[in-house]
Amino acid sequence: MLNYNIKNQRGSVPAWVGIAIIIIAVALIIWLIIANSNSTQPAPATSQTSPSTEQPAKPVFSYVGIIQSINDSEIKLLVPANRNNLNSDRLVTVAYDDKTAITNRTIPKTIPTDITEEQRQNLFKKKNISSSALQVGDDITVVADVDISNLGNFRATRIESRTVVEN
Repeated sequence: MLNYNIKNQRGSVPAWVGIAIIIIAVALIIWLIIANSNSTQPAPATSQTSPSTEQPAKPVFSYVGIIQSINDSEIKLLVPANRNNLNSDRLVTVAYDDKTAITNRTIPKTIPTDITEEQRQNLFKKKNISSSALQVGDDITVVADVDISNLGNFRATRIESRTVVEN
């Protein structure tokens, strides 16, 4: 029969006692690691103004909308909720000046499948235009260099109109 005792100067210790001490030490180390990692994690941020189920608002730098009125320095833009990930439609005032880039992009209604990549790239044309080319009812994108999510008035750095053409 095998002898599973560990011998030392004072006598012998059963092997199961040594194994039990090692298991307890490993369990204690694991418990300390877990307890320490939980205490170093920051508490989740809470807001006094919104329920905890809502995600924080992400910054918005552009809107897609329809021109309601336009003059030499500003556009009243109807911003549909369904096209801009909003809860409701908005009417915003967009200021522009000679530093605002105003362009028109021509987009084909359908893209043919039997054309080369070069021909495909030529389907999408972009050209600079003046503000006088913009009209009430035009579908445009306005871009700002600041978060406009809570602004009713802002200055656009870029305005792009789109023209959809038949092939």
